[in-house]
Amino acid sequence: MGFSGGGSNILKPHTHSAAILQDGGSLDLQGVTEGNLSTGSVTYSDGSNMQELVKPASPAGEVLTFAAAATAPSWATDPFITGGKLEYLGVHTNTTEENTFTFTFTNPIDWDDFAAIQVYYSYDMDGPASSFNTEVILDGSTTTNYHSFGQTQSGSTITGFQTLAGAAWIVADAAQNTGNDNSIYGIFKIIAHENAFGTGTYYPAITSNSWGWTYNNRTFNGLKVANLGTISTITFTSSAGAGTGWENGQFIFYGVRR
Repeated sequence: MGFSGGGSNILKPHTHSAAILQDGGSLDLQGVTEGNLSTGSVTYSDGSNMQELVKPASPAGEVLTFAAAATAPSWATDPFITGGKLEYLGVHTNTTEENTFTFTFTNPIDWDDFAAIQVYYSYDMDGPASSFNTEVILDGSTTTNYHSFGQTQSGSTITGFQTLAGAAWIVADAAQNTGNDNSIYGIFKIIAHENAFGTGTYYPAITSNSWGWTYNNRTFNGLKVANLGTISTITFTSSAGAGTGWENGQFIFYGVRR
């Protein structure tokens, strides 16, 4: 029934349908129609009436959810940012050859919020490319305080190594990156090692494994002896420099929430 048709200035029942004559037309919800609601509220139906769900008093990344057996929506902590959860941070891909790139996190990784960063990667080499080390640098720092030890295996031959004053971590070495369209895939984890619990002084530690298509692998553990309370960037680079690197690469970054 439309607005008109009665006397004594009585407002008739209506639906705000544009299809009904004198029904008031559709409600303008783009900053025009008023309602007695708090800023940031959302509305829902209880089956009979509209109800208000007020925004969290101090928003902290909550998500709108319907708890099991609930009859109304509510705000809840995002389950993907609770402790122990993997959070996808981004991906870098390339088709043509590149010898360096820097991945910048949308928000710096704060070790008070994250326990670790995990990176999964794979790439190919150009057929004529020279061998090289794939190196990782944190926050652009090439100060010689990247320490590591481990082993490289080629076939049945195992060779140990130790580096106590490197300008980067070597996550895949020249025994693996040998050219001839070789493929490399691997994973490494950077762990928030706190020098003394509760001090907020963190020295990133790393564990890394990589495998080459030509039956080579590299395993090592390391530590960056420098306080990094946050990490904003991770740089991948080729030790051979311009003209020798990787192609068809995929580098996927995750964070492990505390």
